[in-house]
Amino acid sequence: MKTMIKFRPKQQVEKFAEEVANEVVDRLKRTVYVKNLNHGTDENSNYIRQWETYKGHKATQCANHDCRNEKNNPTLVGAHVIKSEGEDKSWYICPLCSKCNSDANHDDMMVNEIDLAPYNEIKDL
Repeated sequence: MKTMIKFRPKQQVEKFAEEVANEVVDRLKRTVYVKNLNHGTDENSNYIRQWETYKGHKATQCANHDCRNEKNNPTLVGAHVIKSEGEDKSWYICPLCSKCNSDANHDDMMVNEIDLAPYNEIKDL
Protein backbone atom coordinates (compact mmCIF):
# COMPACT_ATOMS: atom_id res chain seq x y z
CA MET A 1 0.00 0.00 0.00
CA LYS A 2 1.43 3.33 -1.03
CA THR A 3 1.52 6.21 1.41
CA MET A 4 0.24 9.40 -0.06
CA ILE A 5 1.98 12.59 0.96
CA LYS A 6 -0.34 15.53 0.94
CA PHE A 7 1.33 18.82 0.17
CA ARG A 8 -0.15 22.08 1.31
CA PRO A 9 -0.66 24.91 -1.14
CA LYS A 10 2.05 27.56 -1.05
CA GLN A 11 -0.37 30.13 0.41
CA GLN A 12 -1.15 27.88 3.40
CA VAL A 13 2.54 27.34 4.10
CA GLU A 14 3.28 31.05 3.85
CA LYS A 15 0.35 31.90 6.13
CA PHE A 16 1.49 29.32 8.70
CA ALA A 17 5.08 30.64 8.59
CA GLU A 18 3.81 34.20 9.11
CA GLU A 19 1.69 33.12 12.10
CA VAL A 20 4.64 31.33 13.69
CA ALA A 21 6.92 34.32 13.10
CA ASN A 22 4.35 36.70 14.61
CA GLU A 23 4.02 34.46 17.67
CA VAL A 24 7.80 34.45 18.17
CA VAL A 25 7.95 38.24 17.88
CA ASP A 26 5.06 38.64 20.32
CA ARG A 27 6.78 36.38 22.86
CA LEU A 28 10.01 38.35 22.55
CA LYS A 29 8.16 41.61 23.11
CA ARG A 30 6.80 40.18 26.35
CA THR A 31 10.22 39.25 27.75
CA VAL A 32 10.98 40.56 31.24
CA TYR A 33 13.85 40.30 33.69
CA VAL A 34 13.21 38.74 37.08
CA LYS A 35 15.17 38.09 40.25
CA ASN A 36 14.86 34.98 42.36
CA LEU A 37 13.44 35.56 45.85
CA ASN A 38 15.15 32.36 47.11
CA HIS A 39 12.37 30.92 49.21
CA GLY A 40 13.81 27.41 49.28
CA THR A 41 12.96 24.38 47.18
CA ASP A 42 11.00 22.12 49.55
CA GLU A 43 7.73 24.01 49.39
CA ASN A 44 8.28 25.01 45.75
CA SER A 45 7.27 21.55 44.53
CA ASN A 46 3.70 22.51 45.45
CA TYR A 47 3.99 25.84 43.68
CA ILE A 48 4.88 24.18 40.36
CA ARG A 49 1.64 22.19 40.57
CA GLN A 50 -0.28 25.36 41.43
CA TRP A 51 1.41 27.15 38.49
CA GLU A 52 0.36 24.31 36.17
CA THR A 53 -3.22 24.46 37.45
CA TYR A 54 -3.34 28.24 37.01
CA LYS A 55 -1.79 28.16 33.51
CA GLY A 56 -3.69 25.06 32.36
CA HIS A 57 -0.65 23.16 31.10
CA LYS A 58 2.38 21.29 32.40
CA ALA A 59 5.69 23.09 32.89
CA THR A 60 8.19 21.45 30.55
CA GLN A 61 11.32 23.58 30.84
CA CYS A 62 13.09 26.18 32.93
CA ALA A 63 11.69 29.64 32.10
CA ASN A 64 15.15 31.24 32.28
CA HIS A 65 16.19 31.91 28.67
CA ASP A 66 19.87 31.51 29.58
CA CYS A 67 19.45 28.20 31.44
CA ARG A 68 21.95 25.57 30.38
CA ASN A 69 21.01 23.04 33.07
CA GLU A 70 18.22 21.14 31.28
CA LYS A 71 20.18 17.98 30.52
CA ASN A 72 21.82 17.76 33.93
CA ASN A 73 19.02 19.12 36.08
CA PRO A 74 15.51 18.53 34.70
CA THR A 75 13.72 19.04 38.05
CA LEU A 76 11.44 22.06 37.85
CA VAL A 77 10.13 24.00 40.81
CA GLY A 78 7.71 26.87 41.19
CA ALA A 79 10.14 29.67 41.97
CA HIS A 80 9.22 32.90 43.74
CA VAL A 81 10.46 35.84 41.64
CA ILE A 82 9.98 39.59 41.28
CA LYS A 83 10.45 41.74 38.20
CA SER A 84 13.89 43.39 38.17
CA GLU A 85 12.83 46.47 36.23
CA GLY A 86 10.01 48.93 36.69
CA GLU A 87 7.76 49.71 39.62
CA ASP A 88 6.02 46.31 39.86
CA LYS A 89 7.35 44.59 42.98
CA SER A 90 4.63 41.94 43.09
CA TRP A 91 5.67 38.35 43.69
CA TYR A 92 5.27 35.84 40.89
CA ILE A 93 5.73 32.09 40.50
CA CYS A 94 7.49 30.76 37.40
CA PRO A 95 9.00 27.38 36.52
CA LEU A 96 12.76 27.26 37.10
CA CYS A 97 15.15 24.35 37.38
CA SER A 98 16.58 23.85 40.85
CA LYS A 99 19.96 25.36 39.82
CA CYS A 100 18.38 28.58 38.54
CA ASN A 101 16.28 28.66 41.71
CA SER A 102 19.26 28.15 44.03
CA ASP A 103 20.33 30.60 46.74
CA ALA A 104 23.59 31.05 44.81
CA ASN A 105 21.80 32.58 41.80
CA HIS A 106 21.70 36.36 42.26
CA ASP A 107 21.57 37.18 38.54
CA ASP A 108 18.71 38.75 36.66
CA MET A 109 16.99 36.12 34.51
CA MET A 110 15.22 36.76 31.22
CA VAL A 111 11.82 35.02 31.07
CA ASN A 112 8.67 35.40 29.01
CA GLU A 113 6.06 37.38 30.90
CA ILE A 114 3.53 34.71 29.95
CA ASP A 115 5.46 32.29 32.21
CA LEU A 116 4.75 34.41 35.30
CA ALA A 117 1.77 33.60 37.51
CA PRO A 118 0.82 36.15 40.20
CA TYR A 119 1.63 34.64 43.59
CA ASN A 120 -1.43 36.14 45.26
CA GLU A 121 -3.69 34.45 42.67
CA ILE A 122 -2.24 30.95 42.91
CA LYS A 123 -1.15 30.61 46.54
CA ASP A 124 -4.47 29.05 47.57
CA LEU A 125 -5.04 26.77 44.55
